[in-house]
Amino acid sequence: MKRFPFVLTLFFCVLLLASFSIKSFSEEGQSVAYDRWKKIAWGALEDKFKGSKLTEYKYIGRTEVNKEQTKDVFRVTVKRNNETYSAHAEVYFDPLTKNIIAINVFRL
Repeated sequence: MKRFPFVLTLFFCVLLLASFSIKSFSEEGQSVAYDRWKKIAWGALEDKFKGSKLTEYKYIGRTEVNKEQTKDVFRVTVKRNNETYSAHAEVYFDPLTKNIIAINVFRL
């Protein structure tokens, strides 16, 4: 009976360590995907706002649209002539195949 608390504590320690390794692996996979969509969004923003200065590039977040579509949203500040405004780039992709479905770029 004296060994029960020790075994229980050991079990929870192992469980805790396993959860940390699973979480870090999951975050690493998302980081690689985020980098890919970030580059695609940046290219689309540069194409849409040629000749403008793009600053304050920021990742807004990820939304699961449905089971076949996920959306990553990026925001940038556009400076053109004497005008400054924000713009968004939305990258829609299939979360399973990682294929791009659509890219929307628009002024806010």
